[in-house]
Amino acid sequence: MQVTYFQRKPRGHSNYSVERVFDGVRRELSDRIEADVCVAPCHSSGLVDRIRIACHARRHQGEVNHVTGDTNFTALGLDGRRTILTNLDCGYIASSAGLRRWLLSLLWLKLPVRHVAAVTTLSNQMRAEIVRHTGCPSDKVHVIPVAVPAGLTALPREFDSECPRILQVGTTANKNLPRLIEAVAGLSCKLIII
Repeated sequence: MQVTYFQRKPRGHSNYSVERVFDGVRRELSDRIEADVCVAPCHSSGLVDRIRIACHARRHQGEVNHVTGDTNFTALGLDGRRTILTNLDCGYIASSAGLRRWLLSLLWLKLPVRHVAAVTTLSNQMRAEIVRHTGCPSDKVHVIPVAVPAGLTALPREFDSECPRILQVGTTANKNLPRLIEAVAGLSCKLIII
């Protein structure tokens, strides 16, 4: 089976986590699928560039299409019967208001979810949010926990209950870092931000 993965155009040295996860997924599935990666021809900003991204995707469809996040609207340019959408976050809706919120909700979530054959996400909580925001049947949204890259191994350590370590991965607005810092202020813990 041939699967085309649609990914955003990277911005500098940030926003690679989803791409890394899917690199690992493709490696693990290499004996079962023929994978192609279609990177958006431009950054996702502004109406014209987003239309370009969707048109570009339409010309590069595979036997199965998989939109891997961030540019969910890309799914609207693809044959929905052969398309999977991975949606890892709905924070972009909560962090916006007015017309912007309505457009994001419509073009990044409601229409793409209705258009595709299946949706994947990383937790039951995200599944519930997607269903709540879109009204789609819950059996259309499949929970697949984040893949751990090959080569990572557990390093057992004794838990420090006096001063536990809290790991925060990422600093973008949807990570809500100010709220996390406020929540742990005054607690005996070590917050590690990467």
